[in-house]
Amino acid sequence: MPDPDVEGVSSEAWPDVLRKTEREVYRWIANTHYSHLAEAVGHLEHVYAAGCRFGDLLTTRSREQFVSHTAEVLVADDLLSRGYTVRTIETSGEVSPDLHVTGHGIDIAVEVYSRRGLLAVDRGVDGVKDLLNNIDIAADYSFTVDTRLDRSIPPEPGQLDPWAPDKMLAQTGEEVLAEIREDVRTALHELQPLNKEYPHSGTSLVTAVVLDEVQQSSNNGPARSGSISSPGFGGYSPAGIFRTIVGAACLDRSVALPSGRRGQGDLRRSPGPGDPHADRPHRDAALHPADGRCGLRALTGCRGRCRAR
Repeated sequence: MPDPDVEGVSSEAWPDVLRKTEREVYRWIANTHYSHLAEAVGHLEHVYAAGCRFGDLLTTRSREQFVSHTAEVLVADDLLSRGYTVRTIETSGEVSPDLHVTGHGIDIAVEVYSRRGLLAVDRGVDGVKDLLNNIDIAADYSFTVDTRLDRSIPPEPGQLDPWAPDKMLAQTGEEVLAEIREDVRTALHELQPLNKEYPHSGTSLVTAVVLDEVQQSSNNGPARSGSISSPGFGGYSPAGIFRTIVGAACLDRSVALPSGRRGQGDLRRSPGPGDPHADRPHRDAALHPADGRCGLRALTGCRGRCRAR
């Protein structure tokens, strides 16, 4: 890798202070003043000293690829620290494991799985985060970014899909980010605040961007702070999260419970199947009552045509 002093190109706003690069690895090695990133660099040095290599980890400009490679780094580092011998397996374009691990009586291949859920949401948050933290304009400011769903009351069926925001951002995210980028650049060049909402065309998503306390930066570099929020899970999907319970829950939202109380189908207060505070006897009675009827009618839309399993 090149020396950080010659990596990338000079900053336009701070040519004698900062340099710019798109290599993801510099998110780690250029920020070792943060203790958790200094620790991450230590893991990286440990595995490379042991002879491990992780594809294009040191050169990639893809954030998603970098996340996958760093997961492999952390697993390899952990196994090395436990006394195993770890060898990385070169990629061949076909499905293959990532690590070959031997020692302590084992000889195994390890595939490191990096779970990726809401990719479009992640890309949207990361894109606006990079823009507002790293834009190459000599301006200090505070910022807030809020992407939300404008919900109707009662909500439309599609608004109860927890993956809906990700689907919407997959269609509109790049276009909206381009609009935000242009307006942010204009405002900062003029050292003016910004307060604007950006509808996501054809969806109920809206992104609000606020820039405040905008002023000229010193020669030492930028001073910026802010918060970014993204749309989260907003309901229950019968085809998704609670498939098992929905399959068992049908007929009547009014169910006799052992205590003599009657469940009223209030989904907002109903404990989930993994809720440590759930009242297990009452929950089991609601899902498997003696008369074959069960709750959550409001969720399933059942009107007496099925029985609890």
